[in-house]
Amino acid sequence: MDGRAFAIDLVQRSHEWAGQYVAREYGRIRSRLRAGGLIEYCRSLMWREYMLGVHVPAKTLTLLPDDAQDLKLLLTRQLLEEWKHSRVFAERVRELGGDDELTRYTPSHGDWELYYGTYNWGHPVELVTSLQCTGEVMITEMFKVLVDPRRLLVDERTAAVIREQVLADDPEALESLVDPETAKRLEEDVIPDEGQHIRFGRVILERFATTPELQQMALHVQRVKMDALQVSHEDLVDRVLAHGG
Repeated sequence: MDGRAFAIDLVQRSHEWAGQYVAREYGRIRSRLRAGGLIEYCRSLMWREYMLGVHVPAKTLTLLPDDAQDLKLLLTRQLLEEWKHSRVFAERVRELGGDDELTRYTPSHGDWELYYGTYNWGHPVELVTSLQCTGEVMITEMFKVLVDPRRLLVDERTAAVIREQVLADDPEALESLVDPETAKRLEEDVIPDEGQHIRFGRVILERFATTPELQQMALHVQRVKMDALQVSHEDLVDRVLAHGG
């Protein structure tokens, strides 16, 4: 299979799995999160957006060859945006009355399971499969569930922050979210399929996952990452519910 067809197929596998998994896992949250559960959720996301979102693209960037400067620029953009996302969640923690200092956050076993299941790979194909082409797909599905107005699990302010700062980095896309139907299409059709960070990973996968050996390696990483996501998000939902979610 050529690199492009393989990358599209792998990301589609992630979408299919993520839709089912998120519905099951986050379906355990039956009502809108109260302050304690919301703070716990946002603190974990504050940590994860930095530790995974910044560290992994930075590592991938150093492993790409010198003639892949276009891809290095995409990864640089991503890690800057991920740092911004971490700060967005930190601001929500502070506004809710929690401790927003990243260095004082104590990661759970689920946080570390997700981190090492994403970071501990040595090839760009492995790293982008784990982060952008599997993990980013899953968290986008998660954010969609959290901000779905039919089943809003977070408060309106946090939902607005997620929609505006996490799901949409493009100012033009943000403007179009004002229209409900466009917002619906963006959340259902554009964000899952063409989200910027997922696209960045897919482009890298297209270029480098061009042999059967590398493609099998990517599929193995995808399975490992799905397992890590299940451990980490089961842990996160448990913690949220324990804190009054």
